Amino acid sequence: MSNCFPPGQLFSEQATLQAFGALVELIIFKDYCAKLRAAFQGDCQTFTPPIGTRADFFDENTGMHRCDHLASFLKFHNPHVNEQGLRDQCLASNPKPLRVKVPDIISHRPGRMEFYEIKPRSVSSIRSGEQKVGWFNVLCNPIAANLPYRPGTAYKPNETVTLRLPQSVLGAAFEIGIHFFWATDGLLLYEICPVVNRPRQGEKCGALLRGAFLATLLQWRSDSQSAVATLEALASLAQSPLQGAVGEANGAGVAAPNHVADVIYVQTLLNDWRGRAALPLIAEDGLYGGETRGAIFAFQQAVTGLVDGRIDPGRQAITALESDHLRTLFTGALAAFDATAYPAADPWTIYHDPDEWWEDELVEPALPATFGEPIANDALWAAVETEVRDYFWLLYQ
Repeated sequence: MSNCFPPGQLFSEQATLQAFGALVELIIFKDYCAKLRAAFQGDCQTFTPPIGTRADFFDENTGMHRCDHLASFLKFHNPHVNEQGLRDQCLASNPKPLRVKVPDIISHRPGRMEFYEIKPRSVSSIRSGEQKVGWFNVLCNPIAANLPYRPGTAYKPNETVTLRLPQSVLGAAFEIGIHFFWATDGLLLYEICPVVNRPRQGEKCGALLRGAFLATLLQWRSDSQSAVATLEALASLAQSPLQGAVGEANGAGVAAPNHVADVIYVQTLLNDWRGRAALPLIAEDGLYGGETRGAIFAFQQAVTGLVDGRIDPGRQAITALESDHLRTLFTGALAAFDATAYPAADPWTIYHDPDEWWEDELVEPALPATFGEPIANDALWAAVETEVRDYFWLLYQ
């Protein structure tokens, strides 16, 4: 698909990226299971050691060391292997313990002995995914662990899960697609694909995507009431980028600077409000003229009650414009989430391979007792707060 990009271009905080990656993987797991049923191979039977005849391994929310889980699954279905040896090889597969090369999906079914790794579509992640597929493929070799699994070719998705905001944002209809697809044997990739019906608004997609996905992630990881309360609190923390006044001269006769970037920013937010109020949109050209003047007066008359034809940094009008926009975006994303078949998940802990967004020079967090990587809601909310603070600067650029 065109105009798509990996989530690393959207989010900056580790906890946000991890939560998004975990959500996408659960969507893919759900689709994988649906495709199994469609192929008359039964429902997914997720492996849970030490009992059961579970045929499918999914590397998520295991609640235990990922290498332990992998070794238990392989031993259960392949009695000849050395479980401790497999665990040790898994741990040694990467010098950083949280980056062990555990495939995301393994199936042990007649005619479907396969495994897959899931990665964002970025150069570094594709390389990492290919290395993980290669490592596990070597492990399956007869001279190694002699396992029957091969890089997957039976599951070849090319799907897009769409999040549709139920009302216009920035004067445009807006959709977010999570596109996931089979790239090569054993490797599945995903990306974010925004769709807007106004070409100029494509420039603002980064900000809109960030806001909508932050709301979606909080909704997924908690509940509607908590997400709404959290987002309402965070909306007031967003930092306004407006540099100078836009509009008329003030009461002392001092003209507003009307800098081009400031005027475009105000025009964009005015169109956000006007689109929902069923008013005609104004040009977003950075020029302060009669059209923009009329839009400012109309907004102030309808919303703020203080009508001076001027938008000043830090004053009532810009605060009202920004708060109205952000709350509308968050509310729309939560409503779209409710209407979308996202999978449920443990709201407290995720276990996710972070190797796309951790640079080698960064220090990894201390390993918890399970060697997993717990990300609690308070950590995600702290990350969301940081992302929201910078939201309007993305819109301003």
